Amino acid sequence: MVTHSGTRTVRLLNQTSVSADGETMPLAPMTMGEVAHLYRRAGFGALPAALAPLVGQPRDVVVGGLLDAAFPAPTYPALSPTDSDYQQLIVLRRWWLQQMASAANPFLEKLTLFWHNLIPTSYWKVPVPTMLLTQNQTLRNNALGSMHTLIAAMAVDPAMLWYLDNYLNVASAPNENFARELMELFTLGADQGYVQKDVVEAARAWSGHSLTPGRAYTFNAAEHDNNNKTIFGITRNWDGPELIGEILTGSRAANSSLFLARRLWNWYAGPTSDSALLSSLATTLRGVQLNTKEFLRAVFLRDEFYSAAYRNQIVRGPIEWGVCLLRATGLTAQGTQIDWALADLGQSPFEPPSVSGWKQNEFWITQAAVWKKATMAGTIGWSAESTQFLSSVPGSTPSVAVQAALDAFATPSVSAATRGALEQLLIANRDPGIGGAGQRANLIRAIALTPEFQLS
Repeated sequence: MVTHSGTRTVRLLNQTSVSADGETMPLAPMTMGEVAHLYRRAGFGALPAALAPLVGQPRDVVVGGLLDAAFPAPTYPALSPTDSDYQQLIVLRRWWLQQMASAANPFLEKLTLFWHNLIPTSYWKVPVPTMLLTQNQTLRNNALGSMHTLIAAMAVDPAMLWYLDNYLNVASAPNENFARELMELFTLGADQGYVQKDVVEAARAWSGHSLTPGRAYTFNAAEHDNNNKTIFGITRNWDGPELIGEILTGSRAANSSLFLARRLWNWYAGPTSDSALLSSLATTLRGVQLNTKEFLRAVFLRDEFYSAAYRNQIVRGPIEWGVCLLRATGLTAQGTQIDWALADLGQSPFEPPSVSGWKQNEFWITQAAVWKKATMAGTIGWSAESTQFLSSVPGSTPSVAVQAALDAFATPSVSAATRGALEQLLIANRDPGIGGAGQRANLIRAIALTPEFQLS
């Protein structure tokens, strides 16, 4: 991504530099703090020992290692037809939690979770786990590629057709649910680039896109409105899928690219009101033809992504927090039944509360959430202790024991206040000798509740 004119060198994203004669110039090496930040945001963190070989490497090399890796298809769960729908849901949500917890490179898992939150479907409206699993496969298979392809696939996904009632949308009785949310929540943002008349006409365009009795997608031409519709000031015989192209690459491209770039930046970097930054990101998104992987490559190469303004600015939602606990301790979603605790905290896979998805950041900072997390972390602490997790701690000094535990939780750098409190906890729980069962369980629980572990 380099351009130059004459003897001038233009460095894009402050990462690649090529002189006028074609000579490649050295790139700034990444620090441990930058690498750790990247892995926490792009995935669910990584152990210092795994990150150490990346320190000193150029940023584009490290980012490329994350994004360009092979992502083998997971082994999908077998949902027994003899189980109830709810029993199948439990299998399904534990399967995905375990996939997030055990994936060698969880970048694709976190990205799939992003799309699940942006374009959600929930069990409370679609109580058929096999359909939710199929939708998860659609998100996963398209997560890294063209946003146009992904959104078009989701528009005719059977679970989505049911969730937003488009299977009921017929020419004689247009249903506006999907048409509205496609613009308001999935591609443009509330009241951005469309008006109510566009929703009404778009609903007509989506008429006839329905479900068979066997709950597969079908286009019912007899129920489709074949008359002209005026959408975004353009009059023609619109069909629903054509509208997605118009939104993403046509007359509403500037609006949609700004919306999608903001949502991805908020998810991976943190909330911002910097209009210049958002405008630049939207331009980048259009420049990579709405390719999600290439857009995120640009995001992870930007200096702003690593700046102090975006460090520790995202509160981990319950799913991410719980997955990080599983990844650190080696416990399983099935063994811990962690999904029940996550549901109690208000965030469980395949069960977003509404078509708006889950809220982020401050929404998860409540007194009730702290108590529920403490209970869950205590259970995890004793379960992990029973597997001899942190068994190397006995005999260590408090400072060495705390650092070893923080490293195991991929949270090696904490404030002096946090470190001091953890060391005092070990001293107060001497039982006898440093690192006994109670000490280790309480230390695991305490680290899970530190500000540094709860933030990304």
